[in-house]
Amino acid sequence: MKIEKDKTKKNIKIIEKAHEILKKNYIFYNCTIDMQTSFFYKLLEEDYKKVDVLLRAIRQDGKKILIIMNSIKKVICENNKGIYKKVNDEYIYNNSAEFEIGCYLEYLFIKYKVLFEYIQKILEICIPYKLKKEDKKEFEKIKDKKKKFEYLLEYIFKNISENKKELITYEWFKKVIKRRNIITHEGATCKVYRCCDNSNFLFKVGPINELEKKNNKKEEIEYDEFYSCEDKPDVQNYKNYWGLQISKLIIFIDNIFEFLLKDSKRNADVEKDIELLRIKEKDGYITTDGKKLPDIQTVLEEILENILQKYKN
Repeated sequence: MKIEKDKTKKNIKIIEKAHEILKKNYIFYNCTIDMQTSFFYKLLEEDYKKVDVLLRAIRQDGKKILIIMNSIKKVICENNKGIYKKVNDEYIYNNSAEFEIGCYLEYLFIKYKVLFEYIQKILEICIPYKLKKEDKKEFEKIKDKKKKFEYLLEYIFKNISENKKELITYEWFKKVIKRRNIITHEGATCKVYRCCDNSNFLFKVGPINELEKKNNKKEEIEYDEFYSCEDKPDVQNYKNYWGLQISKLIIFIDNIFEFLLKDSKRNADVEKDIELLRIKEKDGYITTDGKKLPDIQTVLEEILENILQKYKN
């Protein structure tokens, strides 16, 4: 179908852009450093302190996402080599690789959602100073957390350049957040299925058993050719699904901060220090025999490269 092919082309462009950002430095690094070293109109000292903590938290949770992905890769490698049970039975008897990966995926959903909460808190500090008096009053009347976030994103959408608008909306990430919510609040679980190849697998977020499935309202899962199984839209390809979702998140955060930084200032001395901080320090370690070892972010870069290679033609 033409619509699905168009969606896939858009997805590939998003992944290409995210990969380009990652090749320059660690996830969420440059944009958060830029925010931390800039001065914003009307922000108070207490505002800077709050924003600083949130920016550090974004970098920290970005690192945690990478650790989760490395842990998943480690389990897959041990399972493929047939040593998973031998290595792990000493610590957790009768555990399975699929169950362990499922636990990591649940944590990945949770951390993904938390990053949007950090962004909302930053916007709630920075955007009101930009609003007109009547708009600020309208915003302050909003009590619902979700509606507040939508209002802030709509303001950015209206004022950001055309080529940055695509991901400045609540719609694209609310499905991922919904899955996190049913995991956290409704006892759903991540079920891991067979491997697609030596480094990939399929997974599904759903109720623990069929009885619960009958008692709960069925979640409508929209089929997406890019990551869904053709006959089971609620079953996803791990690399394609998370490669795309994390790419979207990287660009979303990058564009949000770029918008905020438009009205910021930075003195010349700080600018020089920033240039030093921007020097890429993520090339991994070299062993005595010249072998390059992967660093913490290699796993994500390899996933994106694998997707881009697959859809190259």
